[in-house]
Amino acid sequence: MRLSACLTMLVFALAASSTSAQNCCAPTVPQQGVMGETATLPQTLDFALHYEYLRSRGMYQGPDKIHDPYGTETDWHRVTATVSYGLTRRTSFTAIAPWVTKEKTRYLGASDITVLKKGDGLSDVTLLGRYSLIVRDFVNYHELSIGAGIKVPTGATDLESLGARIARELQPGTGSWDFTFMGSYYRGYELVDFYASISTLLTGEHEGYKFGNRFSFLVQSSFHVHKRLDVSAGFTGSMVGTDSYDGGPIHGTGREQIWFTPGLNLGIVPALLRLQLTGELPVYQHFNEAQLGSDYNLRASLSYSWFFGENED
Repeated sequence: MRLSACLTMLVFALAASSTSAQNCCAPTVPQQGVMGETATLPQTLDFALHYEYLRSRGMYQGPDKIHDPYGTETDWHRVTATVSYGLTRRTSFTAIAPWVTKEKTRYLGASDITVLKKGDGLSDVTLLGRYSLIVRDFVNYHELSIGAGIKVPTGATDLESLGARIARELQPGTGSWDFTFMGSYYRGYELVDFYASISTLLTGEHEGYKFGNRFSFLVQSSFHVHKRLDVSAGFTGSMVGTDSYDGGPIHGTGREQIWFTPGLNLGIVPALLRLQLTGELPVYQHFNEAQLGSDYNLRASLSYSWFFGENED
């Protein structure tokens, strides 16, 4: 009888986690630091490997934290490879390929049962093109660029757990073709650099479901404290629209968030090999209905640049 009750509660919890939206874990978390804020220099191939840990704890409604009887927690690990090439002085192209592991845990009170749901695999690949209106080169530290890209539905959307498809938010992919548009500004000086970028993601539909469109921004300053070390600080923000199914809104989706983003950038081999450590700490969160809030995000990036041909000084 006890085993039967446990199984019943387990099935109930799995069903509840599959139908509630909890948009914290959808594949539209900001990737401003992964997409890059400047165009790749001409005749240069940049390769980067990013590891991100996204931690969500605490249930919120609007800006207020509310009681969560299940103690819901999510942990998202994402490893992303990016390859960029500067084709000309004004144009560059980037490919972004993420591998994600998403875990969601719920605790069922006095029964002491823990329900863990997990999805992992290759996520959706993004292809970007960028055009510089003001060209940055090896002597001019000033750039204004625009870009556009497409997110290809390469990630799985049909992973199952205990014979049932896991929630859309935990699937590695969205199944939809999405389009992104961006603009960025960079100004470099001897002691400090300034960055500002914005991006808009217009999402498509898959099996009648549509994740909310997203607008993101980044403003950041980077201080050169040593020839091999930069210290950065800034803010990242995201406004995500409500999800919909067959044209109708999905409850518990849509949010506005702003993070404070401190960071370190270490030049292991100056101008060639770099290590960047970045944190995201929420300073403002507002959710439509009940959703998990962001606890903090961490990112470590290792990048290497190859220069081809002769660079003009």
